[in-house]
Amino acid sequence: MPTYNDGLGYNLNTPNAGYPAHTSFREAIMEVTLDVAKIVAARAAANLTPLAAGDVLEVLALPAQCAVLAVGLAVEEVSTGALTVAVGDGIVPDGFIVASPANAATSYSSITEAGAVEQYYYKVADTLDVTLGAIVPVDGVIRVWAKVVDGAGQVGVSYVPGATPS
Repeated sequence: MPTYNDGLGYNLNTPNAGYPAHTSFREAIMEVTLDVAKIVAARAAANLTPLAAGDVLEVLALPAQCAVLAVGLAVEEVSTGALTVAVGDGIVPDGFIVASPANAATSYSSITEAGAVEQYYYKVADTLDVTLGAIVPVDGVIRVWAKVVDGAGQVGVSYVPGATPS
């Protein structure tokens, strides 16, 4: 099962780029929307390997010294097959969200997920990854998000004008 980190067909934030500009000084909600049909089409147009069952998409680049307080997954448009998705990292592929159905409009959170890690501190930069289940994905829209806190207090980022850093 290959791991793809090209962001083709979805907006992969740049590794080690820090937190999104819309965030406060200390915390952020990082998110990405995965439109599976667009990802499949973009990979085909670029003559790249098509998505297959068990593939891994690196979806959110996490900065070094950050604490992930929660991770979630929302199925915004259901897939037509029995697609399941899991969210984790390179060490524990389903550490935050275990393999969950993407063929029903629902949402999942590491806070309520049985057997999931609720929070994790990343000393070095890493990525949150989505692992595709046992069928070839063709459609569906999935939003993946993470509540992330600057664990070192070292990031001087742009924040919302007028907002007080927390």
